[in-house]
Amino acid sequence: TAILTLVEPCKAGSLQEAQQHASAALEVNKIRTRIAAENMANASSAGYIPKSIYVGQTRHKNGAYTVGIAKIERDKSRVHYESDPTHPQADANGNVSMPGVNPLVEMMNMQESKNDSERALKAYEVATNMRHQLIRMMNK
Repeated sequence: TAILTLVEPCKAGSLQEAQQHASAALEVNKIRTRIAAENMANASSAGYIPKSIYVGQTRHKNGAYTVGIAKIERDKSRVHYESDPTHPQADANGNVSMPGVNPLVEMMNMQESKNDSERALKAYEVATNMRHQLIRMMNK
């Protein structure tokens, strides 16, 4: 009966769902890091419109909800104009569209994404180890 009481709260399905949640979080954080790096790389590129990422939930085939990317869009509110009539991309008034990217904020976003990825990876490892332990116990 000791095995039965352990098996009930640690159903393979719930552990699989935990792995799905962790995998989805890893994917979201990969994209968050990529967007932050792209914004940083183009912080001084005229004409670049910074991207913003919105995280939401997505539904899997099995009906479970996990974290996911709701949308990625160019954020025109983060663009400002600088006067530089000699710039090749200057408009008729001599203004150049510049991205309003703060590299410090983007670095903080990347660090937060890294920390979230480490937590998700740890959760995935714990769920995997629990599944393996459960299988070993059932085979005894």
